[in-house]
Amino acid sequence: MTASQLTYQQMVLLIRQLPLTERVRLVREILEEPLEEQVREGREGQAPLESLYGMLAGQGYVPSDEEIRAVRREMWGKFYQ
Repeated sequence: MTASQLTYQQMVLLIRQLPLTERVRLVREILEEPLEEQVREGREGQAPLESLYGMLAGQGYVPSDEEIRAVRREMWGKFYQ
Protein backbone atom coordinates (compact mmCIF):
# COMPACT_ATOMS: atom_id res chain seq x y z
CA MET A 1 0.00 0.00 0.00
CA THR A 2 1.43 3.39 -0.99
CA ALA A 3 0.87 6.71 0.73
CA SER A 4 -1.51 7.83 -2.01
CA GLN A 5 -3.74 4.83 -1.29
CA LEU A 6 -3.98 5.50 2.47
CA THR A 7 -7.23 6.96 3.69
CA TYR A 8 -7.37 9.62 6.33
CA GLN A 9 -8.51 7.08 8.92
CA GLN A 10 -5.65 4.72 8.09
CA MET A 11 -3.11 7.52 8.37
CA VAL A 12 -4.46 8.53 11.78
CA LEU A 13 -4.19 4.93 13.01
CA LEU A 14 -0.60 4.70 11.79
CA ILE A 15 0.37 8.03 13.31
CA ARG A 16 -1.14 7.07 16.68
CA GLN A 17 1.23 4.10 16.78
CA LEU A 18 4.21 6.48 16.82
CA PRO A 19 5.76 7.50 20.14
CA LEU A 20 4.54 10.86 21.45
CA THR A 21 7.80 12.65 20.63
CA GLU A 22 7.60 11.50 17.02
CA ARG A 23 3.95 12.60 16.74
CA VAL A 24 4.84 16.05 18.06
CA ARG A 25 7.75 16.25 15.62
CA LEU A 26 5.44 15.28 12.75
CA VAL A 27 2.82 17.88 13.66
CA ARG A 28 5.44 20.63 14.00
CA GLU A 29 6.94 19.74 10.64
CA ILE A 30 3.54 19.76 8.95
CA LEU A 31 2.54 23.10 10.48
CA GLU A 32 5.87 24.85 9.87
CA GLU A 33 6.19 23.89 6.21
CA PRO A 34 3.47 26.20 4.83
CA LEU A 35 4.78 29.10 6.93
CA GLU A 36 8.31 28.59 5.67
CA GLU A 37 7.06 28.49 2.08
CA GLN A 38 5.04 31.67 2.56
CA VAL A 39 7.97 33.52 4.08
CA ARG A 40 10.35 32.28 1.39
CA GLU A 41 8.14 32.86 -1.64
CA GLY A 42 5.37 35.14 -0.42
CA ARG A 43 1.74 34.60 -1.36
CA GLU A 44 0.53 35.77 -4.73
CA GLY A 45 -0.22 39.45 -4.26
CA GLN A 46 0.49 39.34 -0.51
CA ALA A 47 3.51 40.45 1.48
CA PRO A 48 5.50 37.78 3.35
CA LEU A 49 4.70 37.22 7.02
CA GLU A 50 5.91 39.92 9.39
CA SER A 51 6.91 39.70 13.01
CA LEU A 52 4.38 41.01 15.52
CA TYR A 53 6.67 43.93 16.26
CA GLY A 54 6.83 44.78 12.56
CA MET A 55 3.05 44.64 12.23
CA LEU A 56 2.54 46.99 15.19
CA ALA A 57 5.35 49.40 14.29
CA GLY A 58 4.12 52.82 13.34
CA GLN A 59 0.79 52.46 15.16
CA GLY A 60 1.42 55.55 17.24
CA TYR A 61 2.43 56.43 20.76
CA VAL A 62 3.38 53.65 23.20
CA PRO A 63 3.14 54.47 26.93
CA SER A 64 6.08 53.74 29.19
CA ASP A 65 5.92 51.31 32.11
CA GLU A 66 5.84 54.21 34.57
CA GLU A 67 2.88 55.82 32.75
CA ILE A 68 1.00 52.53 32.83
CA ARG A 69 1.64 52.15 36.57
CA ALA A 70 0.49 55.74 37.21
CA VAL A 71 -2.79 55.17 35.35
CA ARG A 72 -3.36 51.92 37.26
CA ARG A 73 -2.82 53.72 40.58
CA GLU A 74 -5.26 56.42 39.50
CA MET A 75 -7.90 53.93 38.34
CA TRP A 76 -7.69 51.50 41.24
CA GLY A 77 -6.95 54.03 43.97
CA LYS A 78 -6.61 52.33 47.36
CA PHE A 79 -6.95 48.83 45.84
CA TYR A 80 -3.77 49.16 43.77
CA GLN A 81 -0.65 48.02 45.65
